[in-house]
Amino acid sequence: MSDRLLYGIRPAGRRLGRPPRALLALVLAALAIVGMPFAPVRAAEPAATDPLDGAMDLINEGRFTEALGLLDAVAETNPSGDRRVETHLRRALCLMRLDKFENAERELSAAAKVAPTYAASPLLYPREIAEGFADALRRLLPPVTAAVITKHPVGTSFSPATRPPEPFARPWYKKWWVWAVAGAVVAGAAYAAADESSAASPGPSAARLLVNPPTYDFGPLTATSQKETQLFTAVNSGDLPLDVTAVTLVEPRQPFFLEAERCSGVTLLKEETCTFRVSVTSTVTGDFSSTVAIESTDAAAAQVLVPVHVAYKIPIVKIDPTSLSLALRSRPTDTVKVTNSGDVKLIWTGPSITSGSSYFKLDRNHCGDEALFPNESCEFTVECYYVPPSVQSISGTLMVFTQAGVPSLEVSLTCRND
Repeated sequence: MSDRLLYGIRPAGRRLGRPPRALLALVLAALAIVGMPFAPVRAAEPAATDPLDGAMDLINEGRFTEALGLLDAVAETNPSGDRRVETHLRRALCLMRLDKFENAERELSAAAKVAPTYAASPLLYPREIAEGFADALRRLLPPVTAAVITKHPVGTSFSPATRPPEPFARPWYKKWWVWAVAGAVVAGAAYAAADESSAASPGPSAARLLVNPPTYDFGPLTATSQKETQLFTAVNSGDLPLDVTAVTLVEPRQPFFLEAERCSGVTLLKEETCTFRVSVTSTVTGDFSSTVAIESTDAAAAQVLVPVHVAYKIPIVKIDPTSLSLALRSRPTDTVKVTNSGDVKLIWTGPSITSGSSYFKLDRNHCGDEALFPNESCEFTVECYYVPPSVQSISGTLMVFTQAGVPSLEVSLTCRND
């Protein structure tokens, strides 16, 4: 017989520990949303071999009506002795739990009749119990405190208001309100976290204009009329629309100028782009700087500035040798080397025989076909192929023509008749 039998008896009236109905409704709602997934699921237990033990298991789980059904089946077998006493007392316990106190008293009276030495009223905790029944009663009803026994002497009935307190309790994790409260706490925490996350989430970012490249140096260029061009791309990196109102060159503008400008008056949505080009050309040497100004509805920078720079230089060209002395038979050919030792490329047309072309010929070796870049050189060959027999020697001139601003180079040629 379980020692928890007596602990199933509880006082009538308001049940201690039960929350108010309004709070109950609140936590039940929270439980329905969050708490239910955490509620323990009672594992299927094997049926007890003894119906009395099965009834006690049901009582411990609070399933009193089902326990009464099992105990009715036991009573139909007409048990005797301690088993009959246990049947009546467990039925009494179920009936007390169901607030059927009169029926419970009848069951306790029946239990007392089975044990003649139990002469006191069935609702008493007796001071003295006959020795032959004491062991069985201790198995059925664990001893109560001395204070309770003293308060209720032999012959005094317990009224519903003075029944002993209920020390029996189911495990905390099997109580419905524990999981309801846990569900409410989890729901509250989830709501708070969601609210905090929502508060921390930034709204749409303001329109923002970015230009790529943000600045540009054309580098050293050869001072010629040749044009150099750079493409620029403007993009709206924000979430809101951006209006580009104007794209202009800030003074001093020369030698820069805008071309293919497709941004002014354009509305850029998120990640949309527009483009413009900056070109430069000059035949004058020197350093030049200017700025492209892009005006827009960017609240952080109503005007975005893009600096541009260029340095115009002329190449430094050397020719070696500056004169050639050839002999018709013993030394009819020789080479000439042109070197660019400057910082910018040399634009030239290559060498040519300007005088004496009837006596001298030139193998350019592709010199002059392309620009001569800094620290590059090119060699070509000059040949004396004819000297009139009536003369001792003839002369001629070779010229290397370069771009504007760079002096042309001259090589004097002679060839003797040997």
